[in-house]
Amino acid sequence: YVGGKGVSNSGGNIVDFLFKNHLTMNTALVEIKTPKTTLLSAAYRGIFNVSKELSGSVMQVTNYKNELAKEYYSLKGRSKESFEVFNPLCVVIIGNIGNELSNLQQIS
Repeated sequence: YVGGKGVSNSGGNIVDFLFKNHLTMNTALVEIKTPKTTLLSAAYRGIFNVSKELSGSVMQVTNYKNELAKEYYSLKGRSKESFEVFNPLCVVIIGNIGNELSNLQQIS
């Protein structure tokens, strides 16, 4: 849980993994999607845009980062673990480039 709940106890954000660097105590957020999730959308004038699943995943983990920063003091006060939230790294693990990127135009 990284924050976001309202007074009605709804709307909370749960990241897939929250890691802590044991040296700096800083956090990293990891969001995992399936290997079958598409990475690219259809070509538009010879350019492949990222898929809505990929852009949505990036926005999702960025929202988690924002909520974690806003709720930091509240979460730290209720946690037995010590941690910091100084511009946490956000990671999205998604798709399978070996299956999806099949031609040079998609790769470049």
